[in-house]
Amino acid sequence: MHGLYKSTVECPDCGKISVTFEPYMNITLPIPEIKLVTKQFFWVPFDTSKRAVLHSFSIKSHKLVKSLKNQIA
Repeated sequence: MHGLYKSTVECPDCGKISVTFEPYMNITLPIPEIKLVTKQFFWVPFDTSKRAVLHSFSIKSHKLVKSLKNQIA
């Protein structure tokens, strides 16, 4: 990634405005920490003769809700 950083400075005495452009070739971005999160849920069947079952699964914390739904399914 590259671009120009625009800097505008105004002199408080004479009011002259100076505009400069400084090139940059990269930017610093934080790398998110990927955690493994364990979740639990109860599956309650519609048939009342069957028992509810506690399930647990692990998923990476940055995953989308769609992947969460897929894992539960």
